[in-house]
Amino acid sequence: MHDLINDLATSVASDSKEAFDNFRHVSLVGEQCGSYRKLKELQRAKRLRSLLLVPSGWVDVDLLDNVLVELLPQLRFLRVLSLTNGSIMEAPKSICHLKHLRYLNFSYTEIISLPEQLSDLYNLQSLLVHGCVELYSFPESFRKLINLRHLDLCNTLKVERMPLRIGGLTSLQTLSKVNITEGANGFKISDLKDLLELKGRLSIMGLDKVINPVEEKDANLHQKKGLGVLKMEWSDEFEESWSELTEYEVLKALRPHHKLEILKISFYMGTTFPNWVGDPPFDRLTKLTFYGCRNWERWLTIRCDDTGTTRSLPHLRKISIKCCPNLSEISIGLIPSLRILEIRECSEIALRSIIGASSSLVRLVMADVKGLTQINEEELMHLGALGKLDISFCNELRYLSISVLVSLQELCVARCKKLESYNCSSGVEELQILFCGSFTSLAFSTLPSSHTESIIIDCHNKKEKRLGFLPLRCLQIRACDNFCSFPHEHLQSFTSLEEMEIIGCPRMDSSFPCGLWPRNISTLRIGDLKKPMSEWGLLNFPTSLVELSLYGINSGITSFAVVEDEIEVYTNTTTTTSLEFLLPSSLVQLKLFNFEDVESLSEVLQRLKGLKCLYIKSCPKLKDLPQTTSYVMR
Repeated sequence: MHDLINDLATSVASDSKEAFDNFRHVSLVGEQCGSYRKLKELQRAKRLRSLLLVPSGWVDVDLLDNVLVELLPQLRFLRVLSLTNGSIMEAPKSICHLKHLRYLNFSYTEIISLPEQLSDLYNLQSLLVHGCVELYSFPESFRKLINLRHLDLCNTLKVERMPLRIGGLTSLQTLSKVNITEGANGFKISDLKDLLELKGRLSIMGLDKVINPVEEKDANLHQKKGLGVLKMEWSDEFEESWSELTEYEVLKALRPHHKLEILKISFYMGTTFPNWVGDPPFDRLTKLTFYGCRNWERWLTIRCDDTGTTRSLPHLRKISIKCCPNLSEISIGLIPSLRILEIRECSEIALRSIIGASSSLVRLVMADVKGLTQINEEELMHLGALGKLDISFCNELRYLSISVLVSLQELCVARCKKLESYNCSSGVEELQILFCGSFTSLAFSTLPSSHTESIIIDCHNKKEKRLGFLPLRCLQIRACDNFCSFPHEHLQSFTSLEEMEIIGCPRMDSSFPCGLWPRNISTLRIGDLKKPMSEWGLLNFPTSLVELSLYGINSGITSFAVVEDEIEVYTNTTTTTSLEFLLPSSLVQLKLFNFEDVESLSEVLQRLKGLKCLYIKSCPKLKDLPQTTSYVMR
């Protein structure tokens, strides 16, 4: 029998070795990438065509670098090589032996340069260095890669100079960004002239370096019909050589092909845009973004249809205008397809000029709108489809009445220092009020519908206020320094309430909590209230509660116990002390924060039979935890 087993093992080993020699495609994932044995074995795979190393977590980068020096020369038939996600710190020079390589991926590694030997890979078609944040230089002979079709430079923040004479690589289809630089060997915008096959996205940075607008025309952007996403960026720093006329002419000459889908213009310093920006022929444009155009004053696109109605950009779904404080005149007609409008760091005039562009808006974002003191319902009546409204940093806003927004489901008002009150639409499902220091009253135009789901109140206000309740699914009250009371004695009537958070309300009525909870609550986050936890007593948590987060700042709690059932709650109360907190036995997840005097959890955790997750933070005296418990401790 022993001889038979030995013969079988020998046969299997022989077959395994022969199979390894015939491998064509190998992918090593996770810890396997750092296995010296596995990497050395790959030297036998002489016919290998594809090698992908995808590490996760820690990998011995030095070991991998050294092994690759020996390994790659043995894999002369490789077509695909992927070394990503921090697998290497230095691009191996031995890649020069891979004459048949078509695809090379160094994305998300810490390489700082590409070796000169890279230019020997004359069959290379795809080079990806996406997310190589330390990369800053390319080989001087990069122009020899005449078959290169795809060069992904996204998120390569230190790449300031483009590969020398890259404009001669006429097979390029993907070139994610170019950076215009000065000097004899710098990249000029005219270098884009012969790259007629470009597709996908292109970012043109450093347009402030262009002095002669004639060079822009040579870029032939209007002939590059494969471009779907175009980003144009000037410098955000003012220079003495700046000329408004030059910037206008440069942008005018950079008119792209009309099939463009997404356009972003950043730090353009002209007061107006050329007519092509927003021109109806761009009928495939879906997203338009303007950022940091601080001198921009007017945006005019006047076009009328057969009925005399001004219309433009029939497929545009999103407009974002950010940091354009001088924009005061917008006349772009109706955009029926517009769904999302975002206005940040602009004037009230700009907001009011554009808010009427579409009755089909589903989301509206207003942030740091200067001069905005109130929002009138008359201006919102046409927004019958609006489902989400975000208002933040509007420090002059005092009044907000939005009951006409009949479709509104989500409302977030954050850091509006002077906001005193608002009248909210009755159909709202999620409501957030964050750090609105002057907030005093909340009203609803009519009785709420049964599907109202979530209210969040989060205010550092100076006056007492009371909160009227609705049938909710989720209620969150956070960091309300002066929030005093709410009808907690009626919580049991909120049968739809499943999630509740009441944290950081130091002036909360001392009668809360009193042991009355929504009967179907499953998630509760509570603590840092006026009433110390040591005085909460029996809380009668419902058996539906499975996730509990406790914030123990100044709680006085020194230990925990478990309530096994309702009988124990009512008959065995003498076993608890005022410094002991009773946990329900139904818990699946428990999170504890800032319990400075709790030393032990071992016994109580043994009684929480269904507990699967334990998170502990800032409990400095805690010493014992059972080894079988799955937990995170910080």
